[in-house]
Amino acid sequence: MRFYKFLKEAVIKPDLKWVHELVPMVSTLAKHDDKKILQSLNKLFADHFVQFKQTTRQSSDDNLAAAGISYAEMETQEPFKITVYLNDLSVFEDKAEIQDWWIPGLYLVLSHELIHREQYTRMKINKSAKGYGSFKEYYKDKQEIMALAHDIVLHALGLGFSKVDMANMNIEHWLNFERFQEFSSHFTPKDPEWKQLLKYVYQYVDKL
Repeated sequence: MRFYKFLKEAVIKPDLKWVHELVPMVSTLAKHDDKKILQSLNKLFADHFVQFKQTTRQSSDDNLAAAGISYAEMETQEPFKITVYLNDLSVFEDKAEIQDWWIPGLYLVLSHELIHREQYTRMKINKSAKGYGSFKEYYKDKQEIMALAHDIVLHALGLGFSKVDMANMNIEHWLNFERFQEFSSHFTPKDPEWKQLLKYVYQYVDKL
């Protein structure tokens, strides 16, 4: 498989078992009012330290925008609570929309933050979040590169690419993905961050 000579570090695969158990209940919230939806989501996910809030900010990611999900973030103090920000709850008007858009969007943002939660837990990090002065600084962080790699692989799976397909993709193929394009606007193939991202991408492919 391509680039497997780079694969030495272990990547963190997010534990989504509990998410799989909860998502069927999300569909039961169809056609409820916004307040009821938020209350129900918060109650449903509370035991896993995940909360939901509304925002007016729209995601630049087309799939998340269609799901009405803006972004998610994790607190850097234990218990590392994750907040998912929702900017449009109209998707809950239809069960099919929930299944086709909201649930895949939730998996994407939760997976990203659950990787960070596990990173912080393993490294026994419990400190105030450090700010990033720019996107380039953000993507220099190996923790962010790892979570970004998982985002890219999850997106490819959602588009129907198999493990074999992805294992044989070259860089030109990966550059078709929006998140990789964003990353490539800050780094070149000569940069160590570029090699790091590819390494993590192929490790996640190997874990499929």
